[in-house]
Amino acid sequence: EIKGAASDNTSSVSHADVSWPVLSASNCTRLLLADDDPTNQLVTKLILSKSGYSVDTVSNGREAVKALENNDYALVLMDCMMPEMNGYEATAFIRDQASKVRNHAIPVIALTAKAFKEDYDNCLAAGMNDYLTKPLKVEKLLEKLVKWVPVNADNQTACSIICPSAGEVFDLSEFLERVLGDLDLACDMAATFISKAPEYIESVRRAVEAGDPVAIRETAHKLRGAAATFGLPQLTEVARMIEKAGDLENAMQLMPDLEAGFEQAVAAIKGFLVSCNLLESD
Repeated sequence: EIKGAASDNTSSVSHADVSWPVLSASNCTRLLLADDDPTNQLVTKLILSKSGYSVDTVSNGREAVKALENNDYALVLMDCMMPEMNGYEATAFIRDQASKVRNHAIPVIALTAKAFKEDYDNCLAAGMNDYLTKPLKVEKLLEKLVKWVPVNADNQTACSIICPSAGEVFDLSEFLERVLGDLDLACDMAATFISKAPEYIESVRRAVEAGDPVAIRETAHKLRGAAATFGLPQLTEVARMIEKAGDLENAMQLMPDLEAGFEQAVAAIKGFLVSCNLLESD
């Protein structure tokens, strides 16, 4: 059972003073987030909303184009790999002067799990203005937004948080760095993982049971991205191995490791929530 608010817990914890930039984004600073992963959507929207932005979310490139035809936005965060219409195709449509998109010059920031120069070049060639690699780090995300949609960042607040030390399964220091040490946001994200993670592992199971190599790669890719977002290196690595192999035989061999890694990750995240007094201990 998730409780309503965090409270200090001084058992096996260390202090870290961190600052979260509360940007003075005006009400007209409306962003569009296109991402087919519901967890990525929720986490990114939490970060952006906390930073003062208004955010609409869509799940594929076709929906993004439709939203841009009907609404005015300051910027688009565009996942590159989405169903129906991917981010590259959607951006090409946005830049097409013959399309019904309201602003053909709107800044588009690509969201990609790949970090090679050729991937950056592909983003630029598609008409995107910039790119961010997943899992997103709050500081990098906000830097890009300030670059392309300048706002007043003078108003900042600092918070002091108490955090458990990082474990091997759950890299808490990396996780907290990603959210600039904001304990409330970290707890919201952790609760999201607990509620959404079973869907990821179950989708991989179904793909393996169906013997579908394409589905195996796609579902493992999504699980890898989610695990990386939440600072779960062991689970991330096993999912990466399944995605890279992309075949039934290797996936079946790796499933026991994936299942074990998943159970350990859930236990570690629940431990974090317990330490924050947000989850009842078993």
